[in-house]
Amino acid sequence: MKEEILTTIITFLIIAAILVGGIWFMAHNKEQEHPNMSPLSGQKQNVREPAVAGQFYPADAKELANQVDGFWRGRKKSPPALL
Repeated sequence: MKEEILTTIITFLIIAAILVGGIWFMAHNKEQEHPNMSPLSGQKQNVREPAVAGQFYPADAKELANQVDGFWRGRKKSPPALL
């Protein structure tokens, strides 16, 4: 009986120590926020500049959006359903 209680107490203390250690580790190992930090994964993301912008489509975002909108306005029927 005493052995079961001692085993339960030791098990509880080990689990508590692991939880407290994990919480402490997470609280003290946060990296400084970086502008290229992914909001979902928390990992730094290498973001490269566009390599072909303006070569086969307009480089300006507003001009490109207007061009795409123009394509949609010129259609004669709805696009086919995907499902």
